[in-house]
Amino acid sequence: MHTVRSVAINARSQAVSILKKTLDHISEIALFMAAIVAGLMMIHVSADVIAKRLFNAPIIGTLEAVSLYYMLALVFLPLGVIQRDRGHVFIELFTQNIGDRARRFLDAIALLFMLVLTVLLVWKGTEVAVEKTQAGELSQNLELAWQVWPGRWLPVIGFTLTAIYALIYLISESLFLLSGSENEVPDKHTPDDDGGF
Repeated sequence: MHTVRSVAINARSQAVSILKKTLDHISEIALFMAAIVAGLMMIHVSADVIAKRLFNAPIIGTLEAVSLYYMLALVFLPLGVIQRDRGHVFIELFTQNIGDRARRFLDAIALLFMLVLTVLLVWKGTEVAVEKTQAGELSQNLELAWQVWPGRWLPVIGFTLTAIYALIYLISESLFLLSGSENEVPDKHTPDDDGGF
C-alpha cells in the first residue's frame, strides 16, 4: 500500500514539475515584455521632456501612455516571476525558530490564502476586462482618445501567473507534508545547467 501511495505522489510531483517548467517559460516571456516596456517608457518620457523643454511642444498622450499602459505592464507582468522566485515579503519574526515541517505547514496555509486571493482577483479582473473590452473603453483625454481596455488585461495576466505558481507551490508543500520527503519542485527558482533560467 505504501508503494502505491509513493508512486502516486511521484507521478503528481512529475506532473507539477512539467507544469512549472512550462509556466517558467511563460513568466520569462512576460518579464521580458515588461523589460521592453520599461525601455519604451524611458524613451517616450525622455522624448516628451526634450520636446517640452526644447520646442515647447510636449508629446500628446504621454501621461496616458505611462499611466494606462507602461506602468500597468511594469507592475503586473513580472508578478509570475516574483512568485516563482518567492520574491514577496516574508515576515519570519515568529517562524524563524520553528522546525522545517511546521514552517512548511505555515507556508502552505499562506499559499492557500494567496491562491484564494489571486483567483478572486483574476475572476473579478476578467469580468471587468471583458466588460471594458466589449464597450471599447476610451480615455477621457480631450486631445486624443486612447483605447484603455487592453490595459485591463495586464492585471489578469499577472494574477493568473501568480495564482498558478501559488497552486504549484501549495501542491509541492502538501506533497512534502504528506510524504515527509523532499519534493521535486524547488522552493526557489534555480538556473539551468547552461546558466539560463
